[in-house]
Amino acid sequence: MRNRTEWAVKVHGPGTAAASAAAAAGAEPAEGRSYLRRASDRRRTERESREGALAHAHAVDRELRRYAVVATWHRPQS
Repeated sequence: MRNRTEWAVKVHGPGTAAASAAAAAGAEPAEGRSYLRRASDRRRTERESREGALAHAHAVDRELRRYAVVATWHRPQS
C-alpha cells in the first residue's frame, strides 16, 4: 500500500513473577494452613495482575485500531 506505515506495538505488564519471588525469599518458613493461604493469595494476586495487564493491553489495542487500516492481535506472552 502507498502512504502507509507498518507499526508493531508491544505492551509490557508488571513483573509479578519477580515480585512474588522476592516476597517469598524474605518470608519465614511456613506451616500448614498459613502457607496454603499465602500461596493462594499469591496466585490470586498474580492472576488479578495478569487480568489487569490484559485489560490495559486491550484498551491500547482499541485506541490504536481507531487509526489502523488493518490490525492483528497476537496472544499474550509470559
